[in-house]
Amino acid sequence: MSPRPRSQPGCRSRSGCRCPPTGPPTSWCGPRAGGGDGVAPLRTGDRAPEFVTRNQHGQDLRLSAMHGRRVALIFYPWAFSSICTSELTELRDAQPRLAALDLEVLAVSCDPMFSLRAYSDAERLPFDLLTDWWPHGRIAGDYGVFDPERGCALRGTFIVGPDGVLEHASVTAIGERRDLLALLGAGG
Repeated sequence: MSPRPRSQPGCRSRSGCRCPPTGPPTSWCGPRAGGGDGVAPLRTGDRAPEFVTRNQHGQDLRLSAMHGRRVALIFYPWAFSSICTSELTELRDAQPRLAALDLEVLAVSCDPMFSLRAYSDAERLPFDLLTDWWPHGRIAGDYGVFDPERGCALRGTFIVGPDGVLEHASVTAIGERRDLLALLGAGG
C-alpha cells in the first residue's frame, strides 16, 4: 500500500498518511505521542475521538454507544505491571463511589485481548479493559498518549462528558503513579 499524500482530508500525520486504502481517511495516520509526531495530547473541551475496539471478552465496544453517559478513559502502559495494577485495583475497590458519580470506567492499553482477559480475571476487574493492539496504538494515538518508542500508552486520564466533550484531560509519565480517584473526583 503506498502512502496517501499529506493533503488527504482528515490526515494529521507529518510523516505521510497511512490511512486505510478504502473509505475516507481516519483522523490518525501513524504513531505519535504527546509531541512525538508534533501532536499534543487532547485537552479539556476537545471532542473525544470516536473509536471501536474489543474488550477483554472479545465484545466490540464503540465510544459513541456510550453517548449520554460520563466515561472515564484510563490509558495505562502494560497489564500485569505493578503501577498499572495498583491503579486499576484502586478503581476496582472504588466502584461504589464511581457509580455514585455516574462514571463508567474504560481502561485502555496496547496489550492483546487475551492478555487483558487473563489480567482482568487475575485482578477481578469489574470494568471493561479495551485493547489497542491492532492497529497498534491507534486509540492512544488519537488521544495523543501513544509512546512509539516503547509501543505503549502513556498514563492518560480523560473524562468524556455525556455530550462527547472532554471534561478532564491529563497525562502522566509511564513511571509515575496517578491518584486516579482524585482525578476522577472520587477521592476521600
